[in-house]
Amino acid sequence: MGVRLFANPVVGAEDNLKKVILNVEGMACPMCPLMVKMAVKNLEGVIEADVNYKEAKAVVSYQGGKVTNA
Repeated sequence: MGVRLFANPVVGAEDNLKKVILNVEGMACPMCPLMVKMAVKNLEGVIEADVNYKEAKAVVSYQGGKVTNA
């Protein structure tokens, strides 16, 4: 089963820096967050990504205009 991300509303913005909390479905082992984090951080405009296995959530900081949460 693949990992699926579902965006919650943007929770903060400052100087075009935005933050979003993503629900992450399909993580099957404790190594999955590392893989999700690496994939998200490879997107142009992503500043930081923190992924929590137990909560199945990712908090992503990104530059508005370079990345969308759609």
